[in-house]
Amino acid sequence: MTTATQVLTLGSPLALPGVVFERFIPAPRPADSPHLRGAGLPGTTRWVNIADPGDPVAVPPQLGSFFDGIALDRTTAVSAHYRFHHAENYLRCATTAATIAPYLGI
Repeated sequence: MTTATQVLTLGSPLALPGVVFERFIPAPRPADSPHLRGAGLPGTTRWVNIADPGDPVAVPPQLGSFFDGIALDRTTAVSAHYRFHHAENYLRCATTAATIAPYLGI
């Protein structure tokens, strides 16, 4: 089995309450914050999350407030034309490019 050591989430619904977040195994645990906290991804050395504040699927956008192990948590506009949750917009965004460029040798 291969384990991803570097993870990039784009417009992720992982912290969406009542739909995704509470279904994790292991279950999110109480934390020293106003909400539950999920475990990080096993074997991951770097987890980066990028979310558009208008993306209706990436709710809430700041995954770092809900999960351990997020090294970089960015909220950035990826579309000015109400096409928030489209992969092409996240992949064209400057924040995504700056995040992955070092790993592509660019």
